[in-house]
Amino acid sequence: AAFALLDRPPVSLLDRVDLPADQLRGQITATGALQVPLRKGAKFDLSSLRVDAELSQLVYDEVAPGRDFAASDLRLRIADGEVSLSGAGALENVPIDVALARAMSAPAVAGTAIAGRAELSATGLAALGVRLPDGAMTGAAQAAYRLRLLPDAPPELELTSDLVGIGLSIPELNWRKGTEQSADLSVSVRVGAEPFVEDFSLVAPGLDARGSLTLRPGGGGLDEVTLDRLRVGRWLDATAVLTGRGEGVAPAVSLTGGRLDLRN
Repeated sequence: AAFALLDRPPVSLLDRVDLPADQLRGQITATGALQVPLRKGAKFDLSSLRVDAELSQLVYDEVAPGRDFAASDLRLRIADGEVSLSGAGALENVPIDVALARAMSAPAVAGTAIAGRAELSATGLAALGVRLPDGAMTGAAQAAYRLRLLPDAPPELELTSDLVGIGLSIPELNWRKGTEQSADLSVSVRVGAEPFVEDFSLVAPGLDARGSLTLRPGGGGLDEVTLDRLRVGRWLDATAVLTGRGEGVAPAVSLTGGRLDLRN
């Protein structure tokens, strides 16, 4: 009921940030102030609205198809015509920090951007529907993310990380990254029932790869990785396709062009 109240005119808070009241559950403790002109024809001034609120036991059902967000304690603030939300929570049990800021005058078609940091691991990726071959990723690292919620479209996720704390292994290319080594990872994902990695780039010691990735329906793991660039050490500079062969089985690697130097 509290969320529905916040969404009533003239505030219409949830509509302004494109969050549906019927998918939010939790408790709100709030204080606020509002200046209302007591003269005929006067317009409501959003910049006069002040709200400080604590959101507890918050659940956002299906922030993305099949993915729920939960948080035990978030802070909501409205001041100077801007709404902000901050705190810590979990997306499908993957720990994330949340920071949202948006002008209340922004059109809904612009969507809402949520940014913060998240834990990156094979277990967390699997919870979000991205299942990697056994042993491909070990350990955990911190990642910066930006999640854009769009009306009538799948959310867009951008993620970057230095991968310190994560080990990576691609036996088919005789390549491995230790947990103590840093790298440069950048990923753009359409987050839906079946996530689609539109673009990814991984630059690490001995490896430079860029391409896109599709997953099998129903959380069945890797479908296909299309690599527009694949450079491994000094012996391979090529384009390639990696095809999934089922959960727990290493993908098949097909080189589609480029240069192979067996001397190195």
